[in-house]
Amino acid sequence: MAELLRVEDDVVEIRTRRGVLRAVDGVSFSIAAGEALGLVGESGCGKTTTLRTILGLIPRHATVSGRVLFEGEDLLAKNGDAMRRRRGKAISMIFQEPMTALNQLMRAGQQIAEAIEINLGHGGREARREAVDLMRRVGIPDAERRYRAYPHELSGGMRQRVMIAMAISCHPRLVLCDEPTTALDVTVQEQILNILATMQREEDLSILYVTHDLAVVAELCERVAVMYAAQIVEIGTVDEVFRRPRHPYTLGLLRSIPRFERVQETLNAIPGAPPHLLAPPPCCRFHPRCPYVEDDCRHGDFPLLPIGDDHDSACIHSERCVEAIVGDPVMPGD
Repeated sequence: MAELLRVEDDVVEIRTRRGVLRAVDGVSFSIAAGEALGLVGESGCGKTTTLRTILGLIPRHATVSGRVLFEGEDLLAKNGDAMRRRRGKAISMIFQEPMTALNQLMRAGQQIAEAIEINLGHGGREARREAVDLMRRVGIPDAERRYRAYPHELSGGMRQRVMIAMAISCHPRLVLCDEPTTALDVTVQEQILNILATMQREEDLSILYVTHDLAVVAELCERVAVMYAAQIVEIGTVDEVFRRPRHPYTLGLLRSIPRFERVQETLNAIPGAPPHLLAPPPCCRFHPRCPYVEDDCRHGDFPLLPIGDDHDSACIHSERCVEAIVGDPVMPGD
């Protein structure tokens, strides 16, 4: 598959009263046309900031370096007007909380129609007709009536469907999904995931999916990148990373998933807490929490290195993970 997006050495620095915080530190990955890539990790590790960097939605007091190549063009080199022409039409985003992302003073369908009018130049009636059709496609019943509803009159699942309809309304090549199923019950979550998978096939979309739910990644994505303390520490195919993790942090995430077929008194957890990004360790950032730490983990840099076909890890003792799993953990969602 042809490469659609390549992020190279992405660094986002945010000036605070206490110093400069690196919210994203040297992140690199790529997404092929029609591919879904999952981005997982603890809260605060830089996942959402990575998404916002691609769209140029970074706060004014932040600085960005590196390259974000979309169809060969560096988005970081574009000015505001050029990026606005890309947003929605070529790259769109499904935000985490639709109740705050949607305009509460506009009818839900009008917000979809407005995106079509602005980005595709369609007239009002045509845009309305397309918006209603999109609402039907994403599973909104009685779309004509729901078109006129305000966001607060819709359920969480319906609002999320409106967000998806907006995201695909202008036929983008890439959709960025920022935990779009976090606040939904499992039944609605499954419906939303099915919609996204269907849209990916029908529209040949590429998807960058941020979530805490590893089972969602296992169901929706072909590849996964594991992020810790503003850096990617492991990346590869979903099957390879989840069945044969080669970084202790990935192994810890997988072991923390409740296993309902087992009887156990306590849940497995990763000890300690992530480092503060104002002063992260000048070495392996996971070493204070790592059960396999050695003296050489406390010195030097730890870039991603290939350990197999389409599988990279930032751990210099990745063989310890191989020894630890012995067939466990299983793929999330199995």
